[in-house]
Amino acid sequence: MDLIHGERPSLIILDGELPDFNSLAIIRALRSEEYSDSTPVILMGSNMREEDVLIGLEVGADLCLLETFHPQVFVARVRSLLRRSETLKVR
Repeated sequence: MDLIHGERPSLIILDGELPDFNSLAIIRALRSEEYSDSTPVILMGSNMREEDVLIGLEVGADLCLLETFHPQVFVARVRSLLRRSETLKVR
């Protein structure tokens, strides 16, 4: 969280299985903070189940990715989230 506060990234990608951290708690904390509540968050994990995806989306992740995915599709999704978040900031 200190790194996120210090850097104020345009997009956050979290591993669903961070050692020593609860990714869902991080997302909840971000969504409760005014300056980061609109920052896009992607939650990823190779061992995530459908229930984990639902919970991730409900706590505020913008996208949850399971297992493997095509790198170009991932880049396209990141660009889409960044475009959408930039549009929200302009309003």
